[in-house]
Amino acid sequence: MAAPGFFHASQSYQGTTIDTLTADLDDLDPGPYTVLRVACNSPFAITGLSGGAKDRPLWIINVGTENLSLNDEDDGSFRNNRITIGFDATTPGILTTHEVAHLWYDDIDFRWRVLK
Repeated sequence: MAAPGFFHASQSYQGTTIDTLTADLDDLDPGPYTVLRVACNSPFAITGLSGGAKDRPLWIINVGTENLSLNDEDDGSFRNNRITIGFDATTPGILTTHEVAHLWYDDIDFRWRVLK
């Protein structure tokens, strides 16, 4: 098994674009996708993601014109769907236009971890 954060030749990567956000998203379901292109024309946040499974990777790309926040331990989402930012818990992880966040599901702590 490849270390989290590295592409592995045997893995399959599928992407989709989420329509322009009109509100914050709690427990966003990424479906079978490993890459989510998210557009927002006002600042919005993702508070958590459903579908977490052991060692599941996920990339989120902000393709909108405004900032997209990944909120740390936000109680707007179910406990097992929450995102752990880790490097600065006092502020959300903010993706400006064209920035990418790499997440990995930690099945011991039951959280999506943002990898640096």
